[in-house]
Amino acid sequence: MTQYCDYTSFESSTDPWNDWVKGANGQALALGEENGNYYAFFRPMGNLQGKILEKKLTQLVANEKYRVSIRVRRVNDQAKYPSITWRMDEIPLGSATPLYDREWHVIRTDFVAKDGPQMLALIGSDSVGSGEGADFWFDDIRIYPANMHEDFEDSLGGIVKPGETLDQGALIISLPPTSTNDVGIQTHTLSVDGKLEGQGLALNRNVAANLPEQEVTIQLKGEYSNVEFSWTWISQRGEVRFYGPGQKLLGQSEVLPINGAHQNVSFKAEQGDYVTEMVITARDFSYLDFFRFS
Repeated sequence: MTQYCDYTSFESSTDPWNDWVKGANGQALALGEENGNYYAFFRPMGNLQGKILEKKLTQLVANEKYRVSIRVRRVNDQAKYPSITWRMDEIPLGSATPLYDREWHVIRTDFVAKDGPQMLALIGSDSVGSGEGADFWFDDIRIYPANMHEDFEDSLGGIVKPGETLDQGALIISLPPTSTNDVGIQTHTLSVDGKLEGQGLALNRNVAANLPEQEVTIQLKGEYSNVEFSWTWISQRGEVRFYGPGQKLLGQSEVLPINGAHQNVSFKAEQGDYVTEMVITARDFSYLDFFRFS
């Protein structure tokens, strides 16, 4: 089942703003790049006080718990500092968060969706003092369910060839240009109870075993401290690396065929860490299915 998730990295060449609309205090926004990472920043402006961005959400499920997160950092060390908060339909979602230092931080805010369309807005304000206003960069705006699962059953399918990317709702699946084989969402002729049923993500799609290793990147539109999925029809050693915001390596797991051809993979991040990306190394034609995130 594909659940609604929304991820804005400001890196898309077609619509880097991802349907976010600039508010009265967002008119000075522009996009920048640092070491391959894109972000939004403010051109010189006066005091920050009001709506920066807003977006209309139409696919939220009523009474479901969601989270909105944003990655931010200050640029200068002046006495005046900014604070940010979120509003849903003009109602604040918690208290404002002040931004004090120049390190990247992720601010997370939970909310429960209501029935019908809702308007989410990013609000900013500057403290009293001297200095330039709107002194911060921001990146990686995510809107996602607090608990999410993906079994590909309502997926339209799709094949990812070397150098390509597939947006699968809550997951973004990609292969490097150097990959020898492709991956794809397809149905296996045999099911494995509770581990592979219907459609799954086929690694080294439809090719024999003893292959060159293939690295598949699965980017999450949300952030989760617990990750589980099934890896079936394993005949060669495989690995999974788990990354958090800013490409921080959180841990890795090894999957060995001596432990069975059908296995469950699970990972729990350390307190305060969240998984946003997985890199799968596969050396055979095998399947991933039953992803669970919490």
